[in-house]
Amino acid sequence: MKRVFGAGFAVVLCVLMGFGGSEATAQPVIEVGNVVLAPDTAGQEVEISVTGGQPVETLNLLVQIEDGLNVAGPTIQGVDLITGTIFENDNDGGQFDVDTDPQFFSTGVVTPFTIPATTVAADGLIATILVDTTGISSGVFDLKLADTLLGDTDFGFDENFLPIEPTIVNGTITVVIPEPGTGALLGLVVVAGLLRRRRQG
Repeated sequence: MKRVFGAGFAVVLCVLMGFGGSEATAQPVIEVGNVVLAPDTAGQEVEISVTGGQPVETLNLLVQIEDGLNVAGPTIQGVDLITGTIFENDNDGGQFDVDTDPQFFSTGVVTPFTIPATTVAADGLIATILVDTTGISSGVFDLKLADTLLGDTDFGFDENFLPIEPTIVNGTITVVIPEPGTGALLGLVVVAGLLRRRRQG
């Protein structure tokens, strides 16, 4: 397994393309959150967002469930870095998947090659993760974008060739069996999430 964009590649990209503007913005922050999912269900969406607003042109996303070594637990069906994200209208032909193991996913996206560089503000949705809980009835599982098998998620380099390393707060996936009388509430939560996703699409 390997990273989407090596350090050398990103530095060369910055040198050739440059960044437009040097307006001060906050360092990106990613809070994964504590996600509640239904048991024994495929295709559940987990949205990951960033705040801060720093101009970026690259995203190297690493997603890991538990230790990433395919132990009992939910699995990752796919990761979408484009639909509804900050890169939706500014990407160089889509995302680049590198590793697609059941509990580890490495992928990336870069803005179009322009001079000066095309950048997007690191503020908003950056990924939608599809999670499968088939065969899982309950439990709490780590969901990590930092301290993964290959390190931490990052946003490449800035105009001074310094790495853009977001503050990342890892989260969890909680698989819950609805208790009697709570099934309708869980259903409403799932339906609300689907409607919101469709409106964004």
